[in-house]
Amino acid sequence: MLLDALRATGRLTTGIVSGRPSSAARSDLQQAEITELGGRYAAIVFWQSLGRLRAPGVALDHAAALLKPGGLLAIAQPSPARMQARALGERLLAPGAPQHRVVIPPQTLIERLRTLGLQVDRIDHLLDLPTAGGWVQSVLGGVTAIEARR
Repeated sequence: MLLDALRATGRLTTGIVSGRPSSAARSDLQQAEITELGGRYAAIVFWQSLGRLRAPGVALDHAAALLKPGGLLAIAQPSPARMQARALGERLLAPGAPQHRVVIPPQTLIERLRTLGLQVDRIDHLLDLPTAGGWVQSVLGGVTAIEARR
């Protein structure tokens, strides 16, 4: 949806997927690792994908190097804050889904971004608090979103 929304505004986009190909993969997505990309980007988004990569630290370093001056790096990952999410762990994943996921503690991620020369602009702990009717979010543990700029 993010690629479609950006394209609708006339922006050029590159969508990549890493790991094994999916039968539901879109034809406009490249099968690649971020470390295979070159060029300069105004924004890079890891939407619940950084922790599924083989080498998340290397991917983060490369993504930061790809940013244009003023470029945005946005990361959304499962929040480690919920006890239910830790207790249920990998049992929530569908059969056949990748089993590997690293949840990087937000403070560690923020420190790494700063070490890479990025300015952390925003940190959101979305859905960390239970909401009326939000039982699924409560069980899954919410999302931590971090935005940083070059």
